[in-house]
Amino acid sequence: MKYILLISAICVLGACAKFPSGLSANNNEVKSQPSKVSFTLRNASDSSIPLLIPGVMNPNLSPNSDSGVTLKIGQEILFRKNLKTRVLLVVDESIEQGSVVVISQIYADAVADLE
Repeated sequence: MKYILLISAICVLGACAKFPSGLSANNNEVKSQPSKVSFTLRNASDSSIPLLIPGVMNPNLSPNSDSGVTLKIGQEILFRKNLKTRVLLVVDESIEQGSVVVISQIYADAVADLE
């Protein structure tokens, strides 16, 4: 009896090691969300746009240019105006892989809201 319990416990622990989240091998319903998304920041304006992407880079988007980025979901893209730092965009699931975000329009709207 002791051996049967010991063998049962080893089998259960072995199954847990293979599926640490508690999922079975037949559970196909769970889809993993991408933790990062690759997309393009487009500056369609005639002036530079200085951005701050904490922990990643501080790009200065040239006029009429595109810049490819790969950022984590939840990453903030910031800008500075009147000595204050503000959130311009937060990367979320609505930004699709390979999409183009016209950051110049978002920037113009954000600056207009400050005035």
